[in-house]
Amino acid sequence: MGSEKKIEWDDQLKNLKDYIKKNPLKRVKKKVKQRTKKDPITVEGPIDAPLSKKQGSYYLHHELKDVNLKVTATPEAWRKLELFVRKHPNWFGLCFHSHFANPAVITINEKNKPRGKQKEIFHFANDIKKYAGTLYPFLKYWCNQPLKAWPDYLRRVLESVKKGGNLDNLYVVDLKSQRKLDPKGLTAYLIDQVFRNGGQSIGLKSFFEFGDRESIENFYITYIQSDKRPSKIHTQFIKDKTPQEIADLAYSHHRLNFIFQSLGVFKP
Repeated sequence: MGSEKKIEWDDQLKNLKDYIKKNPLKRVKKKVKQRTKKDPITVEGPIDAPLSKKQGSYYLHHELKDVNLKVTATPEAWRKLELFVRKHPNWFGLCFHSHFANPAVITINEKNKPRGKQKEIFHFANDIKKYAGTLYPFLKYWCNQPLKAWPDYLRRVLESVKKGGNLDNLYVVDLKSQRKLDPKGLTAYLIDQVFRNGGQSIGLKSFFEFGDRESIENFYITYIQSDKRPSKIHTQFIKDKTPQEIADLAYSHHRLNFIFQSLGVFKP
């Protein structure tokens, strides 16, 4: 294993040297400060070197454009570092990530964590995403089925929406000019019915507005597809399952069960 690793590192180092020969970097002006030859040296400037405009791109790696660093080390440390980077560029990248970049990002994330009321809203919104992301693929399946095939509890949901005078707002016209129930709108409606009071109690605004397609699309982007949960739910619980197995999810899946129990559409 040790010899294999050495061969791997040697190959990568050779590739790096070949790359540098073919793509020579121009020397750029950096701010280098040192009071006396024994004092630490501070180097400040962009981490990426600008290339000639004739080469079609002004930077070698656009991901690092505008990234500026300020590093201070003793002259001896600079010598060791420069030699180490030449010999082990991959190890240097790993060390830099582990001991500098990653700790800095962790600190940023810790300081940006929501607190107080903001924290309460943050966690509540995350819960909504879990419920909406689970409910949407379930409703999407049934919205592609004829109403007569729907389970009784879902038909009772539609009856409740109809009594509230909101059923027409949950229909859209598809690409074949056919009028059909919109799973996005129906998901938004049911989530609003179940979680509206909890959201209002912590100062969260309404999830969506009836009859406003942009509002429903915003709900879809914010709460349904944000963590790609619908595709996972579809693959795990809906794909290749029978209609009866999918209908039974309302009883067996804890999030779906909570929603339909809260809506009171299960018969005693």
